[in-house]
Amino acid sequence: MAADTEAGQLQGNIENLQAQVVLKDAMKRLLDNPDFMLVFDKNYIEAFAITNTYNIAGQNPETRARTHEKMIARSHFSMFVESLLRGGEFAEGQLNGDLDEPSTEQ
Repeated sequence: MAADTEAGQLQGNIENLQAQVVLKDAMKRLLDNPDFMLVFDKNYIEAFAITNTYNIAGQNPETRARTHEKMIARSHFSMFVESLLRGGEFAEGQLNGDLDEPSTEQ
């Protein structure tokens, strides 16, 4: 009975690691997609987020608060992307028998 539970847990862990690798691969495809980069990097980051940051000194308190929320959201998204990539690389290593943490060098 304990062997069945252990085998089920191992299978669940393997499936979780495989799902992380799938997410990492999907994120890499998005980052390689010129349309995604045009919308996200060029339009959102450069034209929207940076422009709002430059103008923050002249904004009223309500607009400044909304700009701050948008900056935090952008930061969370960047952390989310990095987390998916690092987690997927780590999971890939685990599935391949590498027990070391992935490198944080880019």
